[in-house]
Amino acid sequence: MNIFRPNESKTKPNNGINPTKKILKITTISPLNIGNGDVYANMDYYIENNKAKAKIINIEELFESIDDINKINKLVNLIKHNMDNNRMKGGVKETYESIGLYPDEHILKEVDCKINKDARVQVRKFINQNGKYYVPGSSLKGAIRTAYIFDYYDKNIGKLVNILENKKIYDNKKGNEVVNTAIGRNIKDDFFKYLLITDSNIIPQENFEFINTIRYNTMDVRKDKKSSNNIPEPKEVLKKNSELSVELTIKDGFPKNFEDIKNMCNKFSKTIIEFELNNKYLPDETIKFYNNLLNNIKNNDNSFYLTIGSGSSYLSKTIYLLLWKHDKGNTKGYLNIMKNIFEKEKNRKLKASLKGARHYIEFPRTRVLDSNKNIPMGWVKITEE
Repeated sequence: MNIFRPNESKTKPNNGINPTKKILKITTISPLNIGNGDVYANMDYYIENNKAKAKIINIEELFESIDDINKINKLVNLIKHNMDNNRMKGGVKETYESIGLYPDEHILKEVDCKINKDARVQVRKFINQNGKYYVPGSSLKGAIRTAYIFDYYDKNIGKLVNILENKKIYDNKKGNEVVNTAIGRNIKDDFFKYLLITDSNIIPQENFEFINTIRYNTMDVRKDKKSSNNIPEPKEVLKKNSELSVELTIKDGFPKNFEDIKNMCNKFSKTIIEFELNNKYLPDETIKFYNNLLNNIKNNDNSFYLTIGSGSSYLSKTIYLLLWKHDKGNTKGYLNIMKNIFEKEKNRKLKASLKGARHYIEFPRTRVLDSNKNIPMGWVKITEE
């Protein structure tokens, strides 16, 4: 399924680039979650066999099996009196069976599970259409778009600084101005309409699992105190080492060829990794993961690397890295630019995140990690087939 529709208007080809089609193989090198806003609620699943499998209940079918209206009232009362802070106190399967409903007769599917059997928490779903799982082309295209903006201002850092320091541009409009200057001010000018990426092939269910992720707070580690943000956030993820494919088309009008795209993405990802490796408060497993990933990029194995999906880090979606990269030798200090902007922001989370930061490596404070292995979420390797 291709969610993008080519614009057929005639435009002048840019630098003689001919329309190019590439089949790209995507390999996940850390767990990937691309959410759709939905969750598996407490009563939608239960875990058996020492947390190895989560059994997803076909709720509609289960409720259709109810032959006594009083069972509904009993179920409502049981849920009402057994919920504590949005979690079930008792077992889900046992709760249903106590009123004569048998969920094991109405199982929709089973998912590999690394969540504790007694967790009974909501799990954020992976995007799907009618149970068919895929990676949207828009996720990959958005990451390439950010890499392009990074590359543009990496070569034109003065333009970025001028935008951020321009008092005539409201602080809440600066982000739009950064994008518009690099790419175009309207749909007609936005040449990314000439870069098309399909959704991936349908991904088999066995490639997915339930895991806990955590928000690892580096500031708490620096202060040697127990983090208040290590509360698990369960997610349905595409497993590490899963493979899928998409088709990428570069039409006349897009200013970069495929090699340019690879180089832009690797430069962007390399900067993210180098930034993270400067933070000594990250877990050892995270540092090891990034060192291995950095070596892969430097070895130039004809692949490129990106981070996509939920939990893929604040750094992968902003120009903050550029200020860090170009701050060396700058007596003014670009960190102050960001501080001044955030201090005026109404977004309390951003203001709180930057408050007290003495250096770039102390912002952002939190990283979303796979709680089982302490590795960052959403990293993928992309290779031309």
